[in-house]
Amino acid sequence: MGWMTGFWLLFGLALLTLVVLAIIWFIRNLTSGGSRGIDSAEERLRIRYAAGELSQDEFRQRSADLRGE
Repeated sequence: MGWMTGFWLLFGLALLTLVVLAIIWFIRNLTSGGSRGIDSAEERLRIRYAAGELSQDEFRQRSADLRGE
């Protein structure tokens, strides 16, 4: 009987840990808009191009640099 209690205790703790991690992951993705790293850099680059801050050549070159080309 003792090992069953221990098993269910560990199972419950593992399940609780997974739920907490899922909530943290969900909140982080919700607050960051899902964009990170290169995606947000490319988005900023597109915004600057649309605003006229970058020429077409500059935009193409910087886009290629971000993609590693």
